[in-house]
Parts: sequence; structure tokens; C-alpha cells
Amino acid sequence: MVDVIIIPMQPEHLPRVLEIERELFPSDPWTLQGFEYELHEEGKTRHTVVALIDGAVVGYVGIAYFPPAADISTFAVATEHQGQGIGSTLFSYIMSFALSVGCTSVMLEVDIRSRKEIEIYQHFGFAIIAERPNYYGPGLTAYVMRTENLDRWRHV
Repeated sequence: MVDVIIIPMQPEHLPRVLEIERELFPSDPWTLQGFEYELHEEGKTRHTVVALIDGAVVGYVGIAYFPPAADISTFAVATEHQGQGIGSTLFSYIMSFALSVGCTSVMLEVDIRSRKEIEIYQHFGFAIIAERPNYYGPGLTAYVMRTENLDRWRHV
């Protein structure tokens, strides 16, 4: 595991965040305006953080929360930093945050073709509850996944 620092996303992080977004999600990346909205709503209904290694953004995760429910809105780790535990660190952080603001369930959407990600979310206690056709564009379906088992994040 590498030394990772998790801090709230700031405007100066956006150029690198957008690079990662475009690299990992070329057919449907979030826009600058989408991330700016997340920053604008920080502390109200949103919380978005970045993972830094030596001051450089290597990943990020965001959540929309309306206790008792929350939705992981964005989550990514740069390709060259995958497999180093950064995703798990980010995920643990955001799940603990959801619990701390009174959420008892968390949902997310994932591309049905993303077997690796689906298995990771299932490992973290998420179950597939529905499908959203065309969620990522024409013919690109998402699974909706949810967990109500937030106790495992209580002491993270």
C-alpha cells in the first residue's frame, strides 16, 4: 500500500481529475461543469475528495447524500495507480463519511460490462437491485447496486 492522503477536492484539482475522467470514461466523461457543481454543493448535499500521492491527484470519489440514503456519484483511480489499494482507501473513506452523516444505505451505478468493478462492489457488500438501460449512452446499461450494511464502516 502506498502513502495516500485524502482531502476535499478543490478547484485546482480539476484539471487532473478531468484527465483521469476522460481516460477512464472516454464515451461518457463527467464535464468540468459537473465537477464544479459538486464543489458548489460541498457540505450541503455533496462530498467529494481526492487521493494524493506526493501532491498529485491519483483518484477521487464523490457522494450525494440525503440521509438516510446516499449515492456514490463518481469514483475513479488513474490507471497507473490501480491495484495499489487507493480505490479501497477512497471507498472506505466515503462509506465512513456516509455513515457519519446519518446514511443507512448507499447506492451506486456501474456499467454492466465492468465485471471487475461489480465484483469489488459485491465484496464491499453491495447487491444488484436494478438495471438502468441507456444510463451511459445508447445501448449502455448500468446496474444499480445498493448496500444497507454500513456497520462494517463504523470504525474505519
